Amino acid sequence: MADWIALTLETDRESIDALAALFMDCGANGFEEAPPGGIAPTLIQPWESDKKAPVFARATLRTWLDEAGSVAATARLDAEFPHITYQLSTVQEQDWSETWKQHHHRVEVCEGFAVSPPWEAVDGDLVIPPGNAFGTGEHPSTLECIRKIVELAPSCTHCLDVGCGSGILALTAAKLGLPAVGIDIDAPSVSSALENAEINGLRAEFSTTPLQQIQGHYDLVVANLFAEVLTALAPELLRVTQRHLVLAGILNEKAESVLAALTPALEVRERIEDEAWTCLHLERAS
Repeated sequence: MADWIALTLETDRESIDALAALFMDCGANGFEEAPPGGIAPTLIQPWESDKKAPVFARATLRTWLDEAGSVAATARLDAEFPHITYQLSTVQEQDWSETWKQHHHRVEVCEGFAVSPPWEAVDGDLVIPPGNAFGTGEHPSTLECIRKIVELAPSCTHCLDVGCGSGILALTAAKLGLPAVGIDIDAPSVSSALENAEINGLRAEFSTTPLQQIQGHYDLVVANLFAEVLTALAPELLRVTQRHLVLAGILNEKAESVLAALTPALEVRERIEDEAWTCLHLERAS
């Protein structure tokens, strides 16, 4: 497999279009724009409609070319943009169909319970192939949710997973013997969850039914969602929670806003901080 040459430079915003056209003329297989001087990109969540990413006067551009393309591009840069300094580096071509697997490994969540990709699974593991749906068992939020399900399952009779993603939480409950229901507004996630249930030989119900249409109560409700979403769903979460509510996906600094929406109707039993994330275990007061 041939190597690629990565060409990186910093430029004023007015020159970006011309430089992008130059890259493409020289056979670039793509390019990216980033903030200047190592400034981290601004993360904007879908619900933050009033938040705008800053526009900087300068930007970092990076493109990838083969050897002939890099020679042509640098010659044109020297001639047409002599004031711009650029850097070249070699990027080894990789077989991404196999290389990506290096980032996903078997995780022993707690004693007697592990989550694995298919290529590292052993008998008894919950097998979750990495895919488009969130939840492989490696993120701190997912890990803490699974640990709480393992702890609480013996005293519960059924589980509702709100925002099920890959289905990992509902399937954890199902593997521990609980009838489990998972819902998600994202249809591809539901499809992924159904496939994962089949892979593991587990029975669980997955659908795009909105939480507002879920009938009845569940003695274990889990939701691994952003704090803003949990806060918005708080009235419905309270409605369907018969006893235990386990929440994750919450940045530490936003945990109080989630608690404010759910207490005192529910009492805080445990608050777990893992890296930047908080997991909350709340229980309905008896």
